Amino acid sequence: MGWSFNSAALGYEKPHRRIFELALEAMDRPRYAWMVGDNIRADVLGAQAAGIPGILVRGCHPKSLRSWPDLAAAGQLILETIEWEALMTYRLLASDIDGTLLDSKGKLTERVVEAVRAARNSGMQVCLVTGRRPRSTVGICTALGLEGPIISFNGGVIADPVMLRSLRVVTIPREAVSGLLLAWHDEGLSAFAYRDSAVPSDVYYALAPTWARMAEYVAREGANMTRIPCLVRGTDWEPVRLMVGDSEERTLAASQLAQPHLDPARVRIFHLVPLTPGELPGFLRAMVLLRAEFWTLKDRIPPGAGTGPSRTGRPSGSSWPTWRPATAGI
Repeated sequence: MGWSFNSAALGYEKPHRRIFELALEAMDRPRYAWMVGDNIRADVLGAQAAGIPGILVRGCHPKSLRSWPDLAAAGQLILETIEWEALMTYRLLASDIDGTLLDSKGKLTERVVEAVRAARNSGMQVCLVTGRRPRSTVGICTALGLEGPIISFNGGVIADPVMLRSLRVVTIPREAVSGLLLAWHDEGLSAFAYRDSAVPSDVYYALAPTWARMAEYVAREGANMTRIPCLVRGTDWEPVRLMVGDSEERTLAASQLAQPHLDPARVRIFHLVPLTPGELPGFLRAMVLLRAEFWTLKDRIPPGAGTGPSRTGRPSGSSWPTWRPATAGI
């Protein structure tokens, strides 16, 4: 054994971070350092507080990113991680969900689960970036063992998937869309307003959808959706997403009604189309998607936040922008 550190001699006891720092200093801060132990608080969390990856053996705990049955398995993990780090310099893996983590049937395969686990075991942080609502990512985060923040609504909401608590939100100003919502309502178009909320309901609508696929969607959502008399007069909050779900003809009518109410520099209208039958639910085929762009809401979101074009979207009547920043919409 090359080194031995005694708490009585050093004056600090685990999990105090100073005992770990003293150990690193005595070894001239080696490039690779790991803490292996069977106590989540003293060994793993204490080491992580000092910037040392911790491995929990002979047990498991939700706060431990690395849990292995014995010391031999932990040693093998360390060797594999060193080999991985020799090839990889990245510390964050950001991934889409539909069509990326999920296969064409919407399933999470064991191969993907193992790949994400390997990335996490190497010390890499994994973040999901999706157009989904936070609520619809919970099962995937659980299956992958992810507890860190997720980016949902294509940048509209950064959320904690465990507590369904929003950490950062970009909303669409009510004054920008109130007239539009009333116009849609007068034409009998079923519009949906999505709210930043961890407690159902987080989707509100006034008119029952006439399109069968959208009606099925409402039925499946159950308590997550609430019908109110009017989306403008019946709410006092700013939405993070607006949507009209109907036949192609009626969604085109919705887009025409939107022209007098929306500043093209602020909101663009998209028709979402599935790439394959399994990648997106059929009811999304003719939805109108409204996006509030960064340059009109830059006082509401952190500087530098942004996303690239979604490969599942197709703009109506225009080409893709070369760069599209964080948006308050799908």
